[in-house]
Amino acid sequence: MKVLKKNIQNFNKSITLTIKKMVIEDTVKKKLAQIAKKSQIDGFRPGKAPLYIVEQRYGHCVRQEVINELMQRYFMDMMIHNQFHLFSNPVYIVLESENDTDFTFSVQCDMHPAIKIKGIENIKIEKPIITVTDSDVDSMIQILRQQQAIWKETNAPIRTKDRVTIKFSDSRNNNALPNLKESNLVLIIGNGQMSSIFEEGIIGHKTGEYFTNEVYFSQNYNNLELQGQTIKFNILVKKVETHTLPEINPDFIKKFGVKEGSLEILRAEVRQNMQRELNNAVRHFIKSQVINALVQTNYIEIPDQLVNNKMALWKNQTDSNYNNKAKKKENSSHMLSFEETKHNMLVNLLFTQVIYNYNITANKERVRILIEDIASAYDDPKEVVAQYQANTNLMKNIYNTDLEEQAVEAILRKAQIIEKRTTFEKFMHPPIKH
Repeated sequence: MKVLKKNIQNFNKSITLTIKKMVIEDTVKKKLAQIAKKSQIDGFRPGKAPLYIVEQRYGHCVRQEVINELMQRYFMDMMIHNQFHLFSNPVYIVLESENDTDFTFSVQCDMHPAIKIKGIENIKIEKPIITVTDSDVDSMIQILRQQQAIWKETNAPIRTKDRVTIKFSDSRNNNALPNLKESNLVLIIGNGQMSSIFEEGIIGHKTGEYFTNEVYFSQNYNNLELQGQTIKFNILVKKVETHTLPEINPDFIKKFGVKEGSLEILRAEVRQNMQRELNNAVRHFIKSQVINALVQTNYIEIPDQLVNNKMALWKNQTDSNYNNKAKKKENSSHMLSFEETKHNMLVNLLFTQVIYNYNITANKERVRILIEDIASAYDDPKEVVAQYQANTNLMKNIYNTDLEEQAVEAILRKAQIIEKRTTFEKFMHPPIKH
């Protein structure tokens, strides 16, 4: 197989490949022989027609089918052999050639050559060391009690842990940013749903009161649009509620699926769920660090046109799943931004190279454990496992997850791991930046 590669643009390549005439002829003969064994042609018993008769009837179609298959196979073999990464569907172009010469064709596509992953040994990864304690379980059961709280309206001044319904808007005029407003915002004071300064300005007010609350958002506030701004909010308190927590008794415990009403069983199940959530969070935390470090040390500029093509393809594929405009509009609101799409394409490119470098393949046992871990969070785990096994797309996603996790593990074996002890609460519920 001869290969001639030509750059058209940065990622756009034109690959010229040659298939030996003998390879085509041998493949055509084999296919015709297979057809002859099953063909039913008038004047001959089934499967007994002479080969030249079969060739006269099916030869042209078979030859075209063979050429198409060989073009795809040769192209994919070349991609794998050279570790190229494909970014678009290939376009096959048959080149003119004499009848007695080898078959030559070109392929135009967007691709990137093999990447030399560097800097893994210098990557520093923070690994949280966390134990789910009895105190953590106590706190979680307290949250379960709060979820089952009985709320009662009151005319008393607002205190921490009260549930309030407010109407508010900011007083900015002629600002490039959209105004902040909400007609029926329900929040529990002290739960961190809003800025602590915003909530503190509400404490002490009563139902029906209208007032102004001035809030400064620090430079490291989690909303980029509000960082470093001082905003005055006009607030109306529409309702204030206090709560009573239920007792921890068998009736309360049974609400969470513990038929025996046993506190010991409830605590064991709560701990198990907390541990599963913690494991997933730690895995995600470490993977995010690996991705950021990998991108930082191996950055490749992906052309804007490729990113736009990817976004358009994703939108068309997902829109085809919806029949009405409302669903399509909802789908559009969930689309990734240009920068997010570009980042994901780069991450996928780098991970694909890591998977190739370390000869990583999906592991059926690991895939089984991943599915069972997901299923364990549901009431009927066996049914969830069966749903995954019966759904090709779900299984494909799980296999890809396994490949990514193995790639992360391969990088971690060479990276510098820094263990850091912390608590469940600090890691799972870090303080909001105000």
